[in-house]
Amino acid sequence: MHPTGLAAAALSLALALAGCTSGSGDGSLADQTDRSTASESAASSSPVTNPEELFMRVSAAASEAGSVRTSFTSASAAGDVSGEGLVRFGSDYAADLTVSAPGGTAAGAGGLRAVIVDETFYLQGGSEIGLPAGKTWISLTAADDSPLATSLAPLVTALATAGDMEQSFAALRAGTQLRVDGQEDIDGVATTKYVVTVDVAQAITVAGSAAGQFQALEDLGVAAFDYAIWVGDDDLPRQYEHVLDIGGGTTTRANYTDWGTTVAISAPPAEQVASLAELLGTG
Repeated sequence: MHPTGLAAAALSLALALAGCTSGSGDGSLADQTDRSTASESAASSSPVTNPEELFMRVSAAASEAGSVRTSFTSASAAGDVSGEGLVRFGSDYAADLTVSAPGGTAAGAGGLRAVIVDETFYLQGGSEIGLPAGKTWISLTAADDSPLATSLAPLVTALATAGDMEQSFAALRAGTQLRVDGQEDIDGVATTKYVVTVDVAQAITVAGSAAGQFQALEDLGVAAFDYAIWVGDDDLPRQYEHVLDIGGGTTTRANYTDWGTTVAISAPPAEQVASLAELLGTG
């Protein structure tokens, strides 16, 4: 049993997923199971004129679609991280995502798989995760409050944020400028590319429970960054990209396809799952 290895693996995945969502909760595990979505779509082919309007239209259309397939990459001096999976939004939020990372990280050997279903988080993989014999998954719920559970909270935050479209695109609310940067086909869909300049200090004040992520960026010396998003005539996002001037530069891109696809996600077989208590030797 290696709780430290589990925490390291979870951090690898959290860092990858954080680049694919633009907001997060307050970091507590209980916060991650309280999800809300926009109630109606503002889909329209009329031009977007400001960052707040873009946020409202994109988050509403995505929430109404209900589900999506996503793939993402994050490239930095430390190496490339990539992943893909399915997300279902709303009160029955569920996600099934896999992530691969550089070979020297906890996620490097075979990658990590993370599943959230029925308000329970499951993690599989990572060469440094030691589990009891016969177990291949670790489970975590909002009721877990051990130090290890706290160390895993950033990962659960990143996964849960992916299920809340208002939080996923929260960076747009902190935009100070918006410009249209042409039209482009993304995965066969005609889109308009918008570039929003995000003021990090403003984001801290307007992003609500997502403020913590922007505070972390400010602490790293990031004052502003450009957030590019490609949006179809149905107001659904098809791709986004941002570049952060930290750690030698980090470029993150995510693609969204199969909006509204049927998503069937189930928990792993119970006999393959170890609880956090079992991992710690207290259960």
